[in-house]
Amino acid sequence: MKTSKLVYVLVALVVLTFATASTARAALSAFAGMAMPTGTFGEAASSGYYVGGAYSMPVAPTVSVGVRGAYNRFAWDQDVEGNFNAIEALAFGKLAAPTGPFGLLGVGLSNSKAVLGTLESDRSTDLALAFGGGYSLTKLEITALYHSLSTEGDATNI
Repeated sequence: MKTSKLVYVLVALVVLTFATASTARAALSAFAGMAMPTGTFGEAASSGYYVGGAYSMPVAPTVSVGVRGAYNRFAWDQDVEGNFNAIEALAFGKLAAPTGPFGLLGVGLSNSKAVLGTLESDRSTDLALAFGGGYSLTKLEITALYHSLSTEGDATNI
């Protein structure tokens, strides 16, 4: 008797899981926000902004994978003319319920350039790592991500 109840519960869970997975769809999204530099980069740069887009596809009811691209721009602190900008492309994984808290982990490439007055650095392509989390509502996500660019001899953290 107990075995048959367990089988019924397991079958119901499997059916519920497939029903939930079948309603999940791939999604395109756009995002924008404020970017805050940290570490030694934060000592030289002031807060900036980012804009971008993402494509995600569920692979399980609580797991999705995708790609995202973003443009980040920072001004230099004090009276220094110029900026630092980075274009990034990341592959990411996300662990989340349909609404509520979620975690995100990404890896990819960032192409960055610094401008100081009349001096410009060459564009540099570096490994980019990102991790963070947030809270998902029906049509809105609030996200905080920490980015680390493996620049030559150091890391740039944004």
